[in-house]
Amino acid sequence: MLAAMRFATLLGLTLLCGCCKPPPAATTPAPAAPAEKQKQQDADAYTIKLHLDDPEPTQLTAIPNELLGKWHGGGQGPDGPNGEPGLGWSADYELRADGTYTMTGYPQITVNGKLEVPERIGNRFHVRLTQRMADGSLWGDYDEWVVLDAAGVLHLEGKELRR
Repeated sequence: MLAAMRFATLLGLTLLCGCCKPPPAATTPAPAAPAEKQKQQDADAYTIKLHLDDPEPTQLTAIPNELLGKWHGGGQGPDGPNGEPGLGWSADYELRADGTYTMTGYPQITVNGKLEVPERIGNRFHVRLTQRMADGSLWGDYDEWVVLDAAGVLHLEGKELRR
């Protein structure tokens, strides 16, 4: 039995001889604060609602009119480590029917590239931003499903954009 216990110890196992108690179970993490828990539940419900009973996507041959034109978003970044206010930002997008787009913003940036919207499901659009050049540097592609919500807010690249 002693040899078996030594071998088990080498393997990281615990053998119980009957007089020993099993090791305590791993502790579970503290529950999230009620507001955070509710926020996560709402996000999960929204995601489920978006994908439950999805119809087949409609294939598109042109950029939908709902997306064309100028869009604006802005906000403030997170506060600094000493409580100083975060940096303000803005982004202005122009989505064009010829399959190109421009995004300008603050802090100072200009991005030009190609825009494709190959399919949609209701108010969700499969958006691809490719061949993106940001102030002379090549940016990676963006390929996501975006939402144009009932309030007319376009959720694109992690931003909430309005007309």
